[in-house]
Amino acid sequence: MCNFERVCYGCGHEGYRLIAHCHFARNDPFHQCFGVKSIKRTWNNPIENCPGCVQTGKPQQRTNMAVVQYGNEN
Repeated sequence: MCNFERVCYGCGHEGYRLIAHCHFARNDPFHQCFGVKSIKRTWNNPIENCPGCVQTGKPQQRTNMAVVQYGNEN
């Protein structure tokens, strides 16, 4: 089971990034893993869109940075 992190984008889509290969994938010449995805981290990215939406030209989310970074609404 390879380790992945899940990224939740502002457009509503999700993406997965590889953190580490499992033992079998490390030893396979093509790094193939036939197990399930083991999600180790999940983080929200409310400001950016997924790469697919960026490629199609969907505008980025407009969010007050003070609310996102610091939790206050000033």
